Amino acid sequence: MDNVLLAFFSDFMQRFLEAVLPVLFTAITGLVIAWITKVVNQIKSNINDDAEWVIQQAVTAAVLAAEQQGLVNDVMDKKSYAVDVATEWLAQKGIKIDLDRLSVLIEAAVMQEFNRGKVTE
Repeated sequence: MDNVLLAFFSDFMQRFLEAVLPVLFTAITGLVIAWITKVVNQIKSNINDDAEWVIQQAVTAAVLAAEQQGLVNDVMDKKSYAVDVATEWLAQKGIKIDLDRLSVLIEAAVMQEFNRGKVTE
């Protein structure tokens, strides 16, 4: 009897997780994208148009440079590299930006770059 109950519970949990995990993953992904969008918009609202353009160019160049660097697909190494490249480039232009804000902008650029052309349901 215990084996039957255990088999039932195991089957039930497997079916439950198969139904719930995709929905949960989609919801969490949506929340992360919404949070990043909110933070990026807050950052942009505190920057003048010229500086915003320069920062965006630095972020885009840094993301592409990190991807070209081929850092063995280690996400944190690529992100650190991109932050370093963008920070150095902005410093040469005399623009100072908080590293946490720069990090969020880089994450947003990565999401935008790798989701370009994808259709959402």
